[in-house]
Amino acid sequence: MKKIFTFALLAGMCTSLAFASQTRIDSLGIADWMIEEDDSLMWMNPARVGESAGNVWAEWPAGGPIGTGYNPTALANPWGGISKSLDLFDFAVFVGKRYTGNLGLTGTTDPNFGPSVGLPTDIGGVFSGTSMDSTTPTGKFDFLVGMTKNERQFGARVSLASDSRVNEADVSQGTPVFFAADFEESFKNSDIELAIGMKTADVWKFESLDLVAQLNMMNAKNLATYSEFDPATNRIELVEENVFDFDGKMGLSAMARGVLPFGTGKLVTKAKFASMDVSSKYSEKVDMDFDYKIDNFGTDIDRIQIREHKGSEILVGAAMNTPITERTLMILGLSLSNTKETLNKKKKSS
Repeated sequence: MKKIFTFALLAGMCTSLAFASQTRIDSLGIADWMIEEDDSLMWMNPARVGESAGNVWAEWPAGGPIGTGYNPTALANPWGGISKSLDLFDFAVFVGKRYTGNLGLTGTTDPNFGPSVGLPTDIGGVFSGTSMDSTTPTGKFDFLVGMTKNERQFGARVSLASDSRVNEADVSQGTPVFFAADFEESFKNSDIELAIGMKTADVWKFESLDLVAQLNMMNAKNLATYSEFDPATNRIELVEENVFDFDGKMGLSAMARGVLPFGTGKLVTKAKFASMDVSSKYSEKVDMDFDYKIDNFGTDIDRIQIREHKGSEILVGAAMNTPITERTLMILGLSLSNTKETLNKKKKSS
């Protein structure tokens, strides 16, 4: 077991280097790419999956879910996986690993992907007081596969995160029924990630060089409706409808990471470009005069909000890994990024 000392400006931290633990990665205080060699680097580059072949992961983080409502951030969810080496390929399968993509109210982002766009949360509440923005997926599945050919490592990773929840309540009064109402909310989303990578050795002055490209495809649709019984027509009629959705939104990232000998240690360098499009549409229909018709007359509401939301990021960084003892490293890292984000809203009423 190694120990890592991390210094950032005037702050220092000493943590033990355990086996690819999500809790350890979160608590290091530095990005995992800054560490010269670590099992967690297979998440940065799937070509490294063979370096951790023949292992079993299992973790149940301490604490409970954070947040309230229909989809709290389930930081305490257990996760695990296995990896194995075959004649030609190495592979790993994980279930339940924490989602770090761009879907969700928290706006978290994959440290190896980015940029830190996240979805805006300024739509406001609907009749139930629930935000209509995309929820954070709680289910996640990862499959990694790799191979070595001509002293180069190649790999790919497919990750699927999704969530689907429905909440419904019915209210009725009288015999026979003279008033009835129906509340229904549904939240659905998915995020598919595809990453391909290569690791090679002895390129120019680099001891090792990682090249990775990643593609994301995100979908989300949230629906909230309120309907009432219309005694005139003897039917349940729509009173309010709120819809938030986007389909097939894309994100793209390209990254290069190299390790250079430097004195008694190693200098880790990284360059990354990422772009993301999470533009969405929000529509609202409300029968304000309760005539059980949503039209252009009176006080009824029928409007659409189009939100163009895009971001891009260029990042360069370096980290010096200096051995202190056989099992101890001192790491001093620095990264600089330039992030651009656009958020334009267009409202249209009919």
